[in-house]
Amino acid sequence: MRKVLYISVTIILLMVTLTFPVYAGHGYGLASTDIQTNKKKDEDQKRKDTETREIKENYTNRTIDTHISTELKNQHKVKYNEEQRQKNAIEKKVEDSQETKESKIINRPNTPTSSISKNKSNNKYIIQDGDNLWNIAQRFGTTVDVIKNINKLKNDIVIPGRQLNTMYTVEDGENLWEIAQKSHTTVDIIKSLNELKNDIVIPGQQLKVFRN
Repeated sequence: MRKVLYISVTIILLMVTLTFPVYAGHGYGLASTDIQTNKKKDEDQKRKDTETREIKENYTNRTIDTHISTELKNQHKVKYNEEQRQKNAIEKKVEDSQETKESKIINRPNTPTSSISKNKSNNKYIIQDGDNLWNIAQRFGTTVDVIKNINKLKNDIVIPGRQLNTMYTVEDGENLWEIAQKSHTTVDIIKSLNELKNDIVIPGQQLKVFRN
């Protein structure tokens, strides 16, 4: 009986010994799998956290860049508008100044000084070969005496290449009526030829006394 009991106990112990490593190994395997799973979950979570953080940083950086770009654009726009305003102000000032000058010129009274300045051009005639005082007078629609009076000539001799004045130079004490008498014309014609608004003349002023 003892022998049978001993054998039975031995068999049970043997079975327990053989069975325990399997379950122990199986339990270790489960624990190892859980650890790996948890580790993977932690790594996945860390990766997700890292990706989320990078996304947030990128978004923040883009937002900052956009804000800076907008600020720079606004500053450039303000600067451009200010430059345009200054440019327009300068151009307007120049235009106003030019209009003022033109207005002064248009509204300037017809004084002897302006007449003298205006009559400085085309007031000379160059004597040509074959010219004489008579045909020169005919060319200008006046008389020999007027040509001689204007040029203070003592005789009728003219020399080719010399210049003759075609405008009368006002002398001291003269007035339009006296000049008209010397030039065989009228006061109204002299005023019309020289665009005079009044009868005022001054010494040294040059006047047209016939049509060139």
